[in-house]
Amino acid sequence: MKSLLAFEAAVRTGSIRKAAQELNLDHSVVSRHLRTLQERFATPIYTSTAQGIRPTEAGLEFAAQVTRSLDLIGNAAAKLTSPEEGLVLHVWCMPGFALRWLTPRLPALAKSLPGVEILIKPTDELDGLDNGAADIDIRYGAPRSASIQMAIFAEPLVYAVASPDWVSRHPMPEAPADLLKAQLIHEDTTDQWRDWFRLHDVTLASALHGTRLWQAHLSIEAAKLGQGVALANDFLVREDLAHGSLIKLASPGVMLNPYMLRARKERWDEPSIRRFRTWFMREVQSFGV
Repeated sequence: MKSLLAFEAAVRTGSIRKAAQELNLDHSVVSRHLRTLQERFATPIYTSTAQGIRPTEAGLEFAAQVTRSLDLIGNAAAKLTSPEEGLVLHVWCMPGFALRWLTPRLPALAKSLPGVEILIKPTDELDGLDNGAADIDIRYGAPRSASIQMAIFAEPLVYAVASPDWVSRHPMPEAPADLLKAQLIHEDTTDQWRDWFRLHDVTLASALHGTRLWQAHLSIEAAKLGQGVALANDFLVREDLAHGSLIKLASPGVMLNPYMLRARKERWDEPSIRRFRTWFMREVQSFGV
């Protein structure tokens, strides 16, 4: 079993070092487990490289079977324990959505899942479900995966926003193309603004420039401080628009990507994940995006 765990972790993480860290073992111990496992089979399951190991085709298939078997064992064990008392539910979520929409609703979530400790991790990382660090993942425009089940819960319009102070110092844009002259605030790349202009049939004559702040909540905060124009949606700025700290500019917006709630397929109907999903979908529906 130790050899199976070591091999599965090494293939999944792509590194003996990472597997050793995950299993809390020394690098040499993991290497010994892999050699022990290799010696049991007539068919090679990996080859050694300068970086560690490279699984063969047979090894990849074997590792996938081991992963499924470990999941089955874990699920079976979970059903024999007290269903949810003392359970920690790890929820990974984009930082902006976690801060501006999910956090205010945490008391209601706690009431809906009594006995379950909710751990929210704001992150842009996508591998939490694959490596077991996350039970649920809330994402914007994530790629599809054969091992992941997802439910699209919203396809919000994305629109441009700026502060009243910024609007008072600049001509009010009447059309999306007018924003090409504005100080644009980006997240990690200029792609979102580029796509937004394209969907408004605005041709870009040159590269886009402007401050990059990596996260949606940071770009929105910069816009509230009068530093330029950011892109947002109702999940992120509905209250700011209602309170007047931000103003919607130029157009009603366009849909860029869907929001989705994700979990591993074999865990989709686990009681705590199902209850979280039911609560979450009900909250989104009442929010009305």
